[in-house]
Amino acid sequence: MKTLQILAVLAASLFAYSASALTIQVTSAVGGSFDRAVPGSFSGAALDGTTASSFDETIFQNITTGNNAGRNIYKVGHFNSSNANYWGANSQLAQAFTFTVSDIGTAPTGSATGPAPRYRMYRSNPGSATQYYYKPWLALEVGTTTTTLGAQSNDRQIGIQFEGVGIAFTSFAHTYGTTTDSISVQAVPEPSTYALLAGFAAFLFVAIKRRK
Repeated sequence: MKTLQILAVLAASLFAYSASALTIQVTSAVGGSFDRAVPGSFSGAALDGTTASSFDETIFQNITTGNNAGRNIYKVGHFNSSNANYWGANSQLAQAFTFTVSDIGTAPTGSATGPAPRYRMYRSNPGSATQYYYKPWLALEVGTTTTTLGAQSNDRQIGIQFEGVGIAFTSFAHTYGTTTDSISVQAVPEPSTYALLAGFAAFLFVAIKRRK
């Protein structure tokens, strides 16, 4: 019995080891949200396939001047069809941002910063590139958060703002209608681990058979 217990512990250790390779994976629809992000407001797609346990707020555009100084912004689309990033009717679909945070970081310093790391969703007003409707600021929390916005009657710019330094994300997703673009940290076993597990399974099978 002790032998089997030892083997079980070794098996659990091997399975834990197999999940230790953390890789950032980006999943997005062709021509979707990530592709139509306003230039400079999202660099996360470049992280696809890199090894990391998290990513931070710097994948979003950092604003250094004006009322939004000290904030990182992700924004998609434009109300004007002549704009290169015109988002079309997608803004007439229900919108949602879902993100998972493992560390909220600290509040930044700047003219527009709040008392603690926080976030809010926003949209542009009809026919305006400078007037916006903002949802209330909410405090960032460790765990998974979803913020939503109903379908719009006109084409709008849709975005989310983060205020904080050193925010550690393990996932960020934008859902528009039934489509979701996402960036997330995934546990991906290395090829050598599969071979190791297969060998261990064979060893465990032989050991059990011998005890019978």
